[in-house]
Amino acid sequence: MEMPSTNPKVTILMSVYNDENFLADTIDSILIQNFKDYELLIINDGSIDKSQEIIKSYNDSRIVLFNNSENIGLTKSLNKGIKMSRGKYIARIDADDMCLADRLEKQNKYLDDNPDCALISSWVEVIDEDGKKIDVLKRLNKYFYYILAFSNSIAHSSVMFRKDMINSIGCYNEKYKYTQDYELWSRVARKYRIAKLDEPLATFRIKKQAISIKYWREQQNNAIEIMENNFYYYTGKKFDIKKQYLECYMGECKSILMLNNIDEIVECIKILLIVNKAILKKNNLNRNKQYIREIGSMRISNIINALEKRNNINKIELYLRCCKYFLYNSIFVFHLIKNYKKDLIRFFLNKINGKIKWTLKKLLK
Repeated sequence: MEMPSTNPKVTILMSVYNDENFLADTIDSILIQNFKDYELLIINDGSIDKSQEIIKSYNDSRIVLFNNSENIGLTKSLNKGIKMSRGKYIARIDADDMCLADRLEKQNKYLDDNPDCALISSWVEVIDEDGKKIDVLKRLNKYFYYILAFSNSIAHSSVMFRKDMINSIGCYNEKYKYTQDYELWSRVARKYRIAKLDEPLATFRIKKQAISIKYWREQQNNAIEIMENNFYYYTGKKFDIKKQYLECYMGECKSILMLNNIDEIVECIKILLIVNKAILKKNNLNRNKQYIREIGSMRISNIINALEKRNNINKIELYLRCCKYFLYNSIFVFHLIKNYKKDLIRFFLNKINGKIKWTLKKLLK
């Protein structure tokens, strides 16, 4: 039996609520870690299945079990766990996910070597209920700060963070029953440096059990609110954004095909480009202008490719209306020149302002 130190370096924090099916797999993956200086703090949030029995079956003093008197939910349980934790660093794991054997070792070393970094995450392997590997979720470190403005690019079970820095910004926001992780990562990234290791160090399990419509809607609404808060952080503006726009910003550009008219498409593109520009300008420890331009251009390219599938809109009119927003983006400009006859573009030159007209004329020579 492993003996914990009086003050373990790392606390692995897990909240459990009726998770008997995969709980043993999760605990086993932690007990075989190469890094040994940790405690496994489990908050049993009022489980009525065999979860508590499974936890107590382990004869390992590094496992610390606390039983809530009633079910209070994941967010409050995690905040309780942070207060109870003894580690300098806190690693999160959900009760149906798993850690790869070198996860704690590599993330602990990264935080030791980078004292200005508040949070380190990683890629995750996606597995099914039988533990079979399906895929690897790869979000490159250099792009995930930009992506975080629009969607949660950090898997909860892949994260290790500094307890003192998380405490300084108020831990998890108990307003959010779901997507509390996305909200916390967004706030952390505004004040501290965050990073991601470009390798899988944890697994994420896909379960057959369907998410209820009520749960899914609340989760989506929370994510939308957090995204809008991120937009406000970067731009200082409040936007009334349609659902199709938000899905497009999350990377689901097929949603732009559902927009009814050119006015909606132009508005969708305009808001995205305003936010892109604001992310570039906003002083932040995580900002890298080159990477933001790269991923921003990829998003524009995805939108253009999606728009090419629309047969019921006048693409020349659409693209020319977007010129003043798209002009800085070479991908758009060269797409416009390559795919549409020059005489049609010249026909519309008299409908746009002088600066754009001059630029297009230069390209047409």
